[in-house]
Amino acid sequence: MAEQSAGFRYTSLPSCRTRCSHLLHRQRWRHIATAENFTAGLVYTPNGGSRVNALQDEDVLTGSNTSAAANNKLTATVGNSNDNGAPIITPTLKNIQTATFSFTGSADDNNINNNAVVAIDLQDGTGLKTIGINRIASTAGTNVARIENIKQAVETLNLTNTNANNAGTVEFSFGNGTLLGANTATLNLSDVQVGTVNIGQNVSGTSAAGVANQGYETLTINSTGNTNNIGSLNLPMDTGTAGKVIITGDKDLTLAQTSNVVNGAVCPPLMHPHSKAN
Repeated sequence: MAEQSAGFRYTSLPSCRTRCSHLLHRQRWRHIATAENFTAGLVYTPNGGSRVNALQDEDVLTGSNTSAAANNKLTATVGNSNDNGAPIITPTLKNIQTATFSFTGSADDNNINNNAVVAIDLQDGTGLKTIGINRIASTAGTNVARIENIKQAVETLNLTNTNANNAGTVEFSFGNGTLLGANTATLNLSDVQVGTVNIGQNVSGTSAAGVANQGYETLTINSTGNTNNIGSLNLPMDTGTAGKVIITGDKDLTLAQTSNVVNGAVCPPLMHPHSKAN
């Protein structure tokens, strides 16, 4: 089943008999759609001359499930910006509970020519509870992935299959005031090798990495899947009370350094002897 909606063509997956899952195809320059599950990948322009990201700034995606247990999802792969965008994508997400992004672009050192998309700006996202990064390209110019300006104190952050040369930067940044006061979250890791993980209030805009002032007072890091390594965890807090990082899971975690954890303690529970902090 294929339908047209305000310049956006979306196609139901073969197994879907209701309007629950849709695959995004770039037909014009704006997608407006309502569904429970969205998948956005890379598509060709109408003339076949360029491969571009289906997810773009002008897109408005609304979760159709409005029940208390709703888990509307967006799963997106973003590569090089090519001729239809910049290294930052700012979609509008309404009532989307779970958003997962893969960063697969390639670029020169430090992405000087802005070839690869390295950031998603979620300033126009509502309903979010879980945000994940599923992959980061490991070439020198693109071992960075930033989810910026999140407007909800999400419960779960996922980082998987991310082997960014043990030198890259992953950032989950939040809008001013979003993490004010005491907050608790879980960071799930699986097969992660990165240099820096930033989690906190956005203080550097969307063009660079940097968090400060506000964050999660209690963060549980769940290490699973394969051995995980984080060179530096930057986790600012604003309450002035004891911050705490709790390490759980069944795979080794090397956490070389923590920054800005106010009165912080790293606590590897005894029932998880394979998890450790260095």
